[in-house]
Amino acid sequence: MQIGWIANIIPGYHGSHACCIQPHDGLKRPITYAALEEDALYGLQLDGMSFEMLITMLEEYGHTGLSDQTG
Repeated sequence: MQIGWIANIIPGYHGSHACCIQPHDGLKRPITYAALEEDALYGLQLDGMSFEMLITMLEEYGHTGLSDQTG
């Protein structure tokens, strides 16, 4: 395990997020975990997110019309 910071801007979860990084052999992407229990992402990775939260997050990233299609 290595320690790092999530560099992406995550809608609804602004700010810096410490993470644990589990590297893999070769060119495989590492697995990244939120590291601090007080970070909102930590709870999200344990509990998951609702479908409505996913649609909202995708729309904040710029995907349009998703909530219209899901009813």
